[in-house]
Amino acid sequence: MGRLVFEARWLGMGRLLCLLAGPVLEASAWHLFRAGPLPGSGYQGDACGSVPISSLRRPEDFAVGTLEDDAARAAVPQCPVKDGATASQAGGHAGAFQVLENGQVAKISKAFQRPGDSTGYLERHVNASAVEWRAYMEMWCLRRLLEQPDNESLSSVWEMQQLEEHPLMPFVTGGAMAWAPQFYGICRLDDGHQLFYMVLDDLMHQFNKPCQMDVKLGYMTGEPDYSWKHIRHQVVDMLTPSATHAARVVGYKAWDPVNNKFTEPASKHSASVVSLRTALTTFMDAVPDPLLTFTLDALRPSKDMLIRMAAWWHDNGIGVLDTIGMSVLMVFECAPTRGVPTPRPLLKLIDFAHLYPHSEHEGWPDNGIDVGMISLARQLARQMVRLAAQHGTDLPEQGHGAKKVSAAAHVECPAPQREILLTRADCALYGQQRGTTFVTWSQTGFLHLAAPEAPEGAGPKGKCRVCDGLVAFGADGLVSSGSSGDTWEVYRLG
Repeated sequence: MGRLVFEARWLGMGRLLCLLAGPVLEASAWHLFRAGPLPGSGYQGDACGSVPISSLRRPEDFAVGTLEDDAARAAVPQCPVKDGATASQAGGHAGAFQVLENGQVAKISKAFQRPGDSTGYLERHVNASAVEWRAYMEMWCLRRLLEQPDNESLSSVWEMQQLEEHPLMPFVTGGAMAWAPQFYGICRLDDGHQLFYMVLDDLMHQFNKPCQMDVKLGYMTGEPDYSWKHIRHQVVDMLTPSATHAARVVGYKAWDPVNNKFTEPASKHSASVVSLRTALTTFMDAVPDPLLTFTLDALRPSKDMLIRMAAWWHDNGIGVLDTIGMSVLMVFECAPTRGVPTPRPLLKLIDFAHLYPHSEHEGWPDNGIDVGMISLARQLARQMVRLAAQHGTDLPEQGHGAKKVSAAAHVECPAPQREILLTRADCALYGQQRGTTFVTWSQTGFLHLAAPEAPEGAGPKGKCRVCDGLVAFGADGLVSSGSSGDTWEVYRLG
């Protein structure tokens, strides 16, 4: 039944309700963004490490840092809403986004509500917004500090090392390949209430008619705090692919050129309760037929990106980051414009309302984020094979560059705690990203059967293991599948 969480430690989030007080923010284990005065510096504002935020701000930034008083709140710039534009992110809450000028989008933040404000947000929503804003401020600090020439603003070698080893590094580096949307600060809209918004990259801006899919990652989608909300989430998770695959589709949009509108699920729940395979098949079958070649080209980089993410998370995220309710958002063009270069497909991590350093919740179990990424990558590989077969196209196996070890008939990588299933090429990519010496792969079936009654299929899938040292079948003391008749192919990476 996958993973059921019966034991976890809860650290109350009520302390984040009043975000405006610097000492409250200091309680977070994020170590770059600091609210309030810098000890011994005489500087009274917020800082990133030892660097005042005021010296890191760029012209494109809005309000960054805490909003400590009425004057600071009044100084927050107005959101430059784009006339006639409608936000259209799959899986998002209605009214949560405003499309802005300059390729940006504003996401409503409830983090700045104060006692007595007329907005009347629920405390748990304020807390969640506070966590997300805090995570984005940490990313902002990390990005801006890395942009400094030779990190000239940092006061010590220790601070430079803190940057290089920061767990959010892939969220902000790599330019367009950064895992998270870029954050530019806070803007406001006054519409009877004073509403604050986080300004982010508009992930739909470059596309004409974006096909998009939102996949929630993790075995659990509610914080393990023994609350009724957690129990409710746990029951729902048990009825969805989250329990078995650590991933479930919560929304999608596919452009329908015949009816000139987007196709989407009847509700978020209707997409969540079906299997991951069914949900992706439904989404891909809604994509216009003539786009087969482009669709395959869009799926491959997204699949490969997920495998890279999973490899990094396995080695660097588990026991370092805790996240619940985080999603993968995949976007590609569904109506290319003639004579205009087609935008590259996009894949981002979004929804950080429950993203913490693990030190804040050391009793929480691993939520299987890497497992969810592998599950989604495998399903994208399946869709590629299925769509190609459906259109009578042979999809050749990806090259992987690994060298097969010919004299390895009775050895394998040690059995892991949890087997993963990938294609041969994707297994090699996973091993390369993990930095291991060997991968061993044993075929278990096919990604797609030619027909339900036919045994032949396309796209071999199999057990994938990675390691630095090979062992004889069963030598690890576990019941090795290799010893029960599986044939293992052994590849050396390098």
